[in-house]
Amino acid sequence: MKRSPTHLRRARSRSVIRRIPLALALFCAALVPLVASLGCVSQTDYDSVRAERDLLREEKDRLSSGQANLDSERVKLLDQLEDFRTERDVLKKKVEQLSKKSSDLEVRSVEFGQCENENQSLKGTYEELVTDLEAEVSANRIEIERLRTECKAPVKKKKAATGSPATTAPKAATPPQAKSAPPATKP
Repeated sequence: MKRSPTHLRRARSRSVIRRIPLALALFCAALVPLVASLGCVSQTDYDSVRAERDLLREEKDRLSSGQANLDSERVKLLDQLEDFRTERDVLKKKVEQLSKKSSDLEVRSVEFGQCENENQSLKGTYEELVTDLEAEVSANRIEIERLRTECKAPVKKKKAATGSPATTAPKAATPPQAKSAPPATKP
């Protein structure tokens, strides 16, 4: 007997259907021990994993609070940095002002030195003039004293001989002439 093509198709499909449960059964047989090994954990392993989880949570919380502390410290440091920059700018301005004053003082110091030199020169000239004047005064002192004495001498009145007082004119006083020997003076 010859078999028809539909019959062959049915036979093939039956063998595939028969093979699927067999493959599925093998797969399930291999999967069951694997799932069983995953699902069964000893109490000791479970407790150690749970303790490790708790430690990790504590560490996470500690790190989070540390991060918050670091953030607040960073903000404080940024504020301090800004304050330092402001203070630095103020100090730079003061340094510039002091540098300008310093250069002005150096110029004034040079000018003062020139004035001091000029004053020393004038002081020397003044001292020379005073010395010359003192020498001249001491040399002419005797002459001055003699002239004073002669000026203080009483003037003799002359009687008018004849004529009215309006017609006679007074004689002009003539200065006394220097004598060769000076009179003694009181110091």
